[in-house]
Amino acid sequence: MQLKTILNRVTNYKSFVFGKIEIVESISGKLIEVEVQSRRNGQRICSGCSKVRPGYDTMQTSHRLHFVPMWGMAVVFIYFMRR
Repeated sequence: MQLKTILNRVTNYKSFVFGKIEIVESISGKLIEVEVQSRRNGQRICSGCSKVRPGYDTMQTSHRLHFVPMWGMAVVFIYFMRR
């Protein structure tokens, strides 16, 4: 079973899809990095007014969001947030 399939089964992120997944060696040990992308046909909800808005772009810098560790390795979601 692929890691993308496992992540899709244990998470419920309907507006997002998992992209490239890789294992990276860091100072603190091995780390699983997962790119998270917003779904093209997902609703774009404004974080300020909570209404669906049409024109979004993405930030230039990524946010690194920590997830539950798997197999003793930290899992980090890399996401370029919409604004």
